[in-house]
Amino acid sequence: MTDINKALGKVLAKHRTIANISQEELADRAGIHCTYVSQIERGLKSPTLSVLF
Repeated sequence: MTDINKALGKVLAKHRTIANISQEELADRAGIHCTYVSQIERGLKSPTLSVLF
């Protein structure tokens, strides 16, 4: 895990919580698997730019 992955994960989780949506709903909207969202939020994976957009 890198510091930037951890920081991105915290920001993603914060904004997802503010938007009041679950990881499953975010994954569905983004067209990715919910475990991938979890891994991003925990700083374990680095999303591609296309996933971020």
